[in-house]
Amino acid sequence: MRAQTLFIFLLVCATTATATTIGSDVPYDSRFVIFKPGIETSFSFNVGQARSVETYIVADELLKPYVTLIDPQPNGGDRTVTVKIKFGNTLPPGEHTIHVGARELPPPGVKGIITTTTVQTAIRVFSLSSEKSIRGSLEINDVNEGENVSFVVYVQSWTYQDINSVYADIDVEDASNKKVATVRTNEIFLKSEERTSVSGVLDTKNLTPGFYNAKATIFYDGQAIVSRGTFKIGTLNVEVVSHTKELQIETLNKFEMNVRSNWNEPLENLYGEITLAGKTERTPNINLEKFGDGVLSTYISTHEVKTGEQPIKMKLFYAKKSSETT
Repeated sequence: MRAQTLFIFLLVCATTATATTIGSDVPYDSRFVIFKPGIETSFSFNVGQARSVETYIVADELLKPYVTLIDPQPNGGDRTVTVKIKFGNTLPPGEHTIHVGARELPPPGVKGIITTTTVQTAIRVFSLSSEKSIRGSLEINDVNEGENVSFVVYVQSWTYQDINSVYADIDVEDASNKKVATVRTNEIFLKSEERTSVSGVLDTKNLTPGFYNAKATIFYDGQAIVSRGTFKIGTLNVEVVSHTKELQIETLNKFEMNVRSNWNEPLENLYGEITLAGKTERTPNINLEKFGDGVLSTYISTHEVKTGEQPIKMKLFYAKKSSETT
């Protein structure tokens, strides 16, 4: 039975899939084409790391007549394949997708448990509008108190026309949905097919630390779209979110504190001290990511502690500062 088990294990390993890959020298963010009637273009993909790989394309129904896969060695091994695109006269406005895939084929004649891999990537096709249209997205970074917030609104032309004026008004609300500020960005001229950005800065000196919502209304030649985002203003404080509530009498107990940083930078060598019935125990040090959570733990003896509710003091030490919770 032992020899038979070993034989089955080797058979499964021998028929397990290798890591089939498909890749392009053109990164995904740049792997797109803007539709224009009659234009031709192509993208090359490297396929490999398997003995026999089948390639394929899956295009949106509207794109199928315009897309061809050129594979110099169908079902072969390492090679380069090409996706050729030749547009017709029309394509409805919008974003369309061509999926390009590689599927490992099983070895011929092998029986038993067989696994294969399939990988897939994509080419995007953008068909712009004859009417003025844009797409936009708001990007915001977290800051600490006293630092300015930078708003960047990325705008992408989605039209064959130039747009004379693009700018954004950004409304900022606190956690209670009260508007606390409005920031206007610079104004730009946007060429057809262009992708660029407008920006603005918020002075936070009158804002308290915490969570904020932002709504960017992006105006362009009498029209508008909206993009939303959030950000935090940090303060150098670590809070105890929760902690161990019950301890067993006359034994050594593990005591844990779940802590959270409200600071927009990493904190190193944070530790805690827990005092119960006049005895203090220290936790090991931990590091926290910006606005990160962590767990501090140590062991507390209850051999000389009376049964019932007892006061406990938790003190945190970090960045040459301390905070206390009871």
